[in-house]
Amino acid sequence: MFLNVKLRAFCHATEDLSKVRTAIEFLLPDSAILEKKVTGHHGNPIVFLETRTSRKSEIRDFWNRMKDSIPHDDLLNELDSRIDGECVLHARLDKQKAYQGKMQMVKHEDVISVSSKIESYPKNREVALKNAEGYFEPTG
Repeated sequence: MFLNVKLRAFCHATEDLSKVRTAIEFLLPDSAILEKKVTGHHGNPIVFLETRTSRKSEIRDFWNRMKDSIPHDDLLNELDSRIDGECVLHARLDKQKAYQGKMQMVKHEDVISVSSKIESYPKNREVALKNAEGYFEPTG
């Protein structure tokens, strides 16, 4: 269903880098995290963190945990606005909650950004949307 998962976060000078790393490691425990030091608009130091995986077991574990943590209606109602023309699903997870071992979708800026390519044949946004809707439909 999903072909990859990519996580991205910024760690500002006022944040503890080890806590941001812990939050990302909670989401994708077995993936290496790349760090890049950048300078903010006002000269402030920022560390950009990114990890990704294409391993099926890690992708499956990540999305199964998302399905169990996020209310189905929240996901289903927003799918159309979260899937781009390249069949990539985008979400934002609360960075503080991830550090606490929880997954919560949010709309504010203090986030871990999630992007995940949706399998679709032919490559088409509508097919990807239909596949995602089927995946997130509650079972039972």
